[in-house]
Amino acid sequence: MNQYFFFIDDVIWPFRDLSRQRPASIFDHPFLGMLKRMNRQYGLKTQLNIFFSTDPSYGGEDFDLTQIPDIYREEFRANASWLRFAFHAEKEFPGYPYVNISYDEMKAAYTRVRDEVYRFAGEEVFSHRVLIHYNAISKAGCQALRDCGVTLLSSTDGADLPEDYAALSPAARERMLAGRTEETTRPYLKTRSSGETIPAIRAYNHLSDDMALRCDHSLCAWAGNDLHLPMKEFCHLLLNVHKPQEIERLLPERITGDFIGIGDHEQYFYPDYARYQPDYEQRIAAACRIMQEKGWQSIRMDELSFIPIV
Repeated sequence: MNQYFFFIDDVIWPFRDLSRQRPASIFDHPFLGMLKRMNRQYGLKTQLNIFFSTDPSYGGEDFDLTQIPDIYREEFRANASWLRFAFHAEKEFPGYPYVNISYDEMKAAYTRVRDEVYRFAGEEVFSHRVLIHYNAISKAGCQALRDCGVTLLSSTDGADLPEDYAALSPAARERMLAGRTEETTRPYLKTRSSGETIPAIRAYNHLSDDMALRCDHSLCAWAGNDLHLPMKEFCHLLLNVHKPQEIERLLPERITGDFIGIGDHEQYFYPDYARYQPDYEQRIAAACRIMQEKGWQSIRMDELSFIPIV
């Protein structure tokens, strides 16, 4: 059966709210309750790619995963068949946090999130298939993730750009150059979910055009790199970029091959977020309904039996 994977990036606020409000059930939280409705109605399985802490740029009190009580551990474990957590980053900013990361720094960041999830939710709730914040990660960072047990890593693809490419933002250029030790760190042309192309930064986890084509919409993952760490593109449609009617139009065009990934970001769910999307749940429901009508099965990424290509 054809399979699709659904994930939500940048997740931290539900954990903050559970810690402070202490509801009777995790699904009394509006965000988690919404995901439970999608699971009941459409069989949707979700991977939440989580931060270790909130970012001070949003205001409010600082919060990190060490503050979560373990009182919901059994409920998280009871729902592990469809709800999983995975490492994403330490916090939202700065952008491209791991483009030039060292081995020890990456290992420390990953294990800190992993160990907290083990504590408050259970080992079986944690996924070792990882979508890194801003995608770009150094070879040393990839090696650290592999040694920590990561079995599949998100990748980038697109044509390289000149190093002095004028359209690359000053902030991105600064991140690219800060502590750079690897020639794989450089600008490239990224294609967004909308089809728009923009300059971005890539690093070690970047696929050639040929390999990206072989892995796209398939169960294949590139494992012929120096580290033998399987990599592939996880996302073919990003829901926060498209309104429900656009999802209805675009998603059927992208349903092809054996596998597709559908993503979203957490922050757009919240009314107090500057770019709040009141139709957040409707966007997910539209995608789920289309996939169900087409006969595709929702899977967790750690259920995917991928084929390594070397």
